[in-house]
Amino acid sequence: MSVYKIKVITRAKKNEIVERGPDFIKVKIKAAPEKGKANQELIRFLAEELGVSRDAVQILTGHSGRRKTISINI
Repeated sequence: MSVYKIKVITRAKKNEIVERGPDFIKVKIKAAPEKGKANQELIRFLAEELGVSRDAVQILTGHSGRRKTISINI
């Protein structure tokens, strides 16, 4: 299991990883931060990019904020 800190920008034109810093990864997500839609889209996008199942990507902290800690089981 790997743990990453993510900064999420919502309502973007497209889903993409825009920056990889020493302490975080910045990700743009198309979905709005309403009713968990952005979190679901983030999980789907990261799983697709990494070639893992959605179940392998979990949000550990930051469910209601822009800064999240996620775990990925590869």
